Parts: sequence; structure tokens; C-alpha cells
Amino acid sequence: MVEVKPEDAVARARRARAFKRRSDAARAGIHLPTLGELLRMQPFYRDNILVDSSQFAERLIARIKPQTAAMELTVETLRAMTVSPTVSDCTDAAMALRFCVVEDKRHAELWEDGARRCEFYASMLGDRASMWKVAGYAIDLAHDNKTPDDEALDYGVCAIGWMLQATGKVTNWPRPWTPNHVRAHDIGQRMIDRFVEERERRRLDPVSDDKKAEEPKADQFGAHLISMSGQLSPEFGQEETNEEVKLVADVVVLSVVGNGDVADGRKIANEFKPILNIALPLVAVPNLSVVRTTLEREFPYATVIIDAILNDLEGLDYIKFRPTIFVGAPGSGKTAFAKRFLSLLNVPHEVYSCGGVADASLAGTARRWSTGEPSLPLSLVRRYHCASPGIILDEIEKTGDSRHNGSLVDALLGLLEPSSATAWHDPYIQSAVNVSHVLWLGTANSMDGIPEPLRDRCRRFVFPSPTTDHLVPLANSILRTLIEERGLNPAWALPLDAVEIQALRSAWPGGSLRALQQLVGIVLKVRDKFDSTH
Repeated sequence: MVEVKPEDAVARARRARAFKRRSDAARAGIHLPTLGELLRMQPFYRDNILVDSSQFAERLIARIKPQTAAMELTVETLRAMTVSPTVSDCTDAAMALRFCVVEDKRHAELWEDGARRCEFYASMLGDRASMWKVAGYAIDLAHDNKTPDDEALDYGVCAIGWMLQATGKVTNWPRPWTPNHVRAHDIGQRMIDRFVEERERRRLDPVSDDKKAEEPKADQFGAHLISMSGQLSPEFGQEETNEEVKLVADVVVLSVVGNGDVADGRKIANEFKPILNIALPLVAVPNLSVVRTTLEREFPYATVIIDAILNDLEGLDYIKFRPTIFVGAPGSGKTAFAKRFLSLLNVPHEVYSCGGVADASLAGTARRWSTGEPSLPLSLVRRYHCASPGIILDEIEKTGDSRHNGSLVDALLGLLEPSSATAWHDPYIQSAVNVSHVLWLGTANSMDGIPEPLRDRCRRFVFPSPTTDHLVPLANSILRTLIEERGLNPAWALPLDAVEIQALRSAWPGGSLRALQQLVGIVLKVRDKFDSTH
């Protein structure tokens, strides 16, 4: 064991006390932590990453003299970080700061430190490329001979944790939605503990020379450690892979076309040849921390729903959840949320408007009719070559109750029931298809008009309406969307200033996002008019 000298113990205690004082000061909003301190788990400024990033950006902007194009670009990108920054905001700022490194060698260290900090924020928002960079920065600090051993260990823990986070392998974490840096520290600490325990076992139980010869050589250790990151044991949250898990990721949706020996049957078999008797993939579960961060930023008033629906996906290999209906006031963003949710999960989808629908056309029509067509679920499977597309049933309470050409509700009852959806009869195909993996979301202004059998098959959430407390992030999110719709890069758009926010606050009492979108559009028009006259 390495002997700790008395003076080392004193120095360690002094550093520990200083770290605690600075941590308390950071929570109180007195001290803005350095990147090194953040990597060692010092709290964010006022214990809030958004306040921390805003404070960092504002302080750095104050130090920049925009005398060149690179400096002006840097100021613009940093301003985007002062209000609810996105991953792209952070990575754009990092890139702009590195332009400053090239132009201003005198302050190169300042700009490089700022770029690294922006990438740390991006990693906190779930960007894997930035996670690898953060791990590299932590390794650099741990390897620096000037770094005390106790701090080097902290950086080593941080580096291992961020590397494992970056692989995307650690998903089934026991505490859902743990902040990324806390999770990285915990993962790294557990890995270090395993190393230390194994080292101690070997010290207490020396192996023979024959066994030593079988151990990995020192120059093989790096490759061995890298391989371990893809083969974590179950205690690290990833289940061991096996052949059954691999097979379940592919599903044969269409096995045979009915009456395939006649002309129209052969025609339809040829039409569906790309998916006929072919195993199609299910949509894999992406990095859920990214999904959650993005949804909370764009729909800050729906965090309870976000937690509930994403918790269902923790630990799964592919996207799977119960049919779900969001019930809320008109304009509260239900449909926008459903579309954004599926988009972030990489699920191809389509919105089906139920308003006034009085037949079973969604379930397909028989081929004998000139208007014959396959069911919507099977059409989406064919279009996207995917066994688990999504369908958003918009305003499901407005479905008509006529049964003249079949009932949409009756068709949905079979499609939403897993047992019947596994072998559901498509009238156009004239055979059973497996559409049990299709993902269903619905929206409704109220539960009135939704039949009880349909309610029983769906999980229902009361979708809240936004309030003025959520005005700033919502308005800035809408602003970015409107800028993108103009074909422009939202990174160049100035965030809403205090005057504009106050004007919006006085005109929007909360509630409808459509109304807020119209008001933000007016703000943009006012900006355009002002720019054209100056």
C-alpha cells in the first residue's frame, strides 16, 4: 500500500475544505464553478444547469470585444445559451469559441476552456459526441502530473463514467432521469470499485507463474477495457445479450397474401413483395436522456407525463408502450407533443384525423372494390419498412357513430388488443397480419364521446395547459421553430428580449399554444419591420 505522508494528509484536508466552501458558494450563487470543479461533482451555479450556463455565457460575452466576424459570431451563439440552450446551441458555441482560439492566441486558453465547458453542457443534454470529449478532458486532467492524487482519482472516475455513458449501453439505470453527470460519476465509481476489489483479491491470493502467463499483458489492457464497455454485467443496468433477445428485434408482419393464385392476388403479392414473409425491424430505444431533456425544454408544463411515458421504455431494447390517449383543452399542445415524442424516438408515424370519420377506412377496404386499399397500419409498415410505426389518432372523441361502412371504433378495438392484433385480418390482403407492434397515441379534448371499450384498452393522461410560468421557454422554442420554417438557421436568431417577453406576457394569459404562436409570429413581423427601416 502507498504510504500517505503527514503533509499530504494536511494538504488533502485543506483541499477538501476549500472544495466544500466553493461548493456552498456555488449553490448560493456567489461562485461560478470551473469546468474542472464541475467534473469533480461541484454543484452548478445556484444548483441549476440552466442558470449556470446562462451565467457562464453572460460573463464570457462581457469579455469579448466583437472586432472580427469570429468574435461577432461567438457573441451571437453565446446569447442563445442564456435562455434554455439546446445541444446545437452548446456545440455551435464551442465551435465559435475555437474560431476565437485561431484569431486570438493571447487568450487561446480562455476560449478553449469556454469551448470545453460548452461541450460539457451539451453532454449534460445527452449529446454522445460531447460525452466522449468530456471523458477525454477528464483523462487529460487525471494524467497531468500537477494534479494531486485525490483529484486525479475524481477525474478518473469521471472519465470512465462518461465513456460508458457515451457508448449508450447503460440505459436501465435504477434511478430514472438521474442527471447525466451524477450518473456518469456513479457508473465510473462502481467500475473503479470493481478494479480495486479485484486488485486486492490478487494481492491477497497471488496466482502461480502459469496463471500469470495467461493474464492480459499491460499493452492489451486498453483494448480489454474498451471491450468491457460493450459487455457490462447486469449490475450496470444492461442485460446480457442472447439469441432470444436478438431474434425478438425482427418481426414478420405479412406472411402470405390471400388468394395469391388469382390475378388480383398476384398483383397484391407483387405490390407487397418488399415486406412479404420478410422479418422487419422494430424501432430501437434511443438515448432516453436526450428525449427527456428535449421534451422538457419544449413542453416544460408536461413533465409528469414525460416521466410516466418514458419510464415505460427504461431497460427495453425496442419501443413498446400501451395505447395512450392525451386528454386536454384545445390548443394545449397535445398533438404537437405526440408528434414530437414519436419523432424523438425515431418512430415513423402519421396523424389520422378522426373528426367526422364515420367508417372503418383506417382498417382497410376489400380488394373487390375499386377503392380497395390496405389498412393504415399495414400501409405504414410497407412505406417505412418497419414493424413498429406510430399512428396518432387526433381528436378521437369526434369519431362518428355510424356503422354504414363499418365503424372506426370497432376496427380500433381489434387493432388495440395485442392478442387480436397479432393475427389481425386485413380485408385488402385477405389474410392475417401481425400489427401488434404498431404504436398508438390519441388526443381528445374530453372523454365524452369515447366509448367505454375503447377507454379500457387505452391508458389516459390529462394533458395540462401551459401557464405564464412557462412563457419564456415556450416562446423561445416557438421562435426557433418559426425561424426554421423560414429556412434559416435558428442559431442566428436573437432570443426574445425583456421588452418582447413583457409584451407577450401581457397579451398571453396562458392556455392555448396556438395563440402564443400567433403572438410570437407578430413579434417576428415587428422585428422584420424594424430591421427594414434601420
